[in-house]
Amino acid sequence: MKQQCAIHIKESIVFLVMAIVFSSSLWAEEAHNEEVPVGMEIIMVKPGMKQIVPKGTKVSKKGDLIVLEDSNEYSARRFEEMENRFKSLEAELDTFKKGLETCSLSVKDARETIITDLEERFSKIESSLETNKQGLTGRFEKKELDQEALRKNVDKLTVRQEELKDEIERLKDVVIEAREAIEEVKQKK
Repeated sequence: MKQQCAIHIKESIVFLVMAIVFSSSLWAEEAHNEEVPVGMEIIMVKPGMKQIVPKGTKVSKKGDLIVLEDSNEYSARRFEEMENRFKSLEAELDTFKKGLETCSLSVKDARETIITDLEERFSKIESSLETNKQGLTGRFEKKELDQEALRKNVDKLTVRQEELKDEIERLKDVVIEAREAIEEVKQKK
């Protein structure tokens, strides 16, 4: 009796599936001339029999029966696929964020290194300029001192030259007097 009940249930299921497939295939054939709605696709159930189903609906064959995935299975599978895709995207986003943080830290470190390097270079340049300035100032002051010493020497030489001129004039007078005296002595003799 249980076997007869099981056979009867199987026959009923087969009949129900066939009725659904047949009615949906008729509907698909009627809709063949119409446009396929967005998110749907037409699949071949049997030669000459088409059915409109959501895109990605799984089709399997059990014996001679072609079994379409029901809406609950389809929805659950698609939801799980979307959930897995979201998890994958979240993982990629986390990896991207970590890479971005690493890149940001690298850029920050590089920027600080460049700033430190530039500050050191500017400090060396300023120090070098200050040293050169002091050297030039020292040279300039030395030249001024040398020029002042040269002016003093020239002034001393000018004074000495004047003294020598005066002395030469006196010597000329002495020589003239000596000549006159010699001339007088010569004339007295």
